Amino acid sequence: MGVVGVLMGAGAFDGGGRGTGESAGAATLPPRAPRTAGTTTPPASTDPSSADGLHAFGDTQRYGDGVEVGVGAPVPFTPSRGAAGHEAGNTAVTIQVTVRNGTDARLDLALVTVTARDADGREVTRVFDDEHHVGPGLTGSVLPGRSAAAVYGFDVPPSGTAALEVEVKVGFDRPSAFWIGRVPAP
Repeated sequence: MGVVGVLMGAGAFDGGGRGTGESAGAATLPPRAPRTAGTTTPPASTDPSSADGLHAFGDTQRYGDGVEVGVGAPVPFTPSRGAAGHEAGNTAVTIQVTVRNGTDARLDLALVTVTARDADGREVTRVFDDEHHVGPGLTGSVLPGRSAAAVYGFDVPPSGTAALEVEVKVGFDRPSAFWIGRVPAP
């Protein structure tokens, strides 16, 4: 059985949850009125809102076209027996990613990529756990003036828990933004 079969068996692609619930340390974005039809949308900013493109967990990345991204602090969790991607001895964490669409057009969430690296710079494995509502991440589209949120799971090896760096890229014309912080003890 391939990886997709294992993930399907673990319920990673079930519709339940979708990560829309509240999560401790979740990034929350302030309400924002949608742009009105007929206004021109400025091009996406080429520079992230922080001077070096690096944010603390809980901060918001704002792009010139009105799209905003927030990443909540990592929250340790114990994966269920049916979880995929967790290795014994590692620290499993969840983070909530919130995307607010401040443009005047639908935003395709399939163009959002979320990856993470440990303190040693190694990409960490995604964890999928239907019991904890940790699934495929952001899916579908988000309407103008609306937000979408999803919970992502990552498996951090013991040597890399000093820091977790999360990279979020929204679409092709916006630069990646980065969030960094410590991985809390389980």
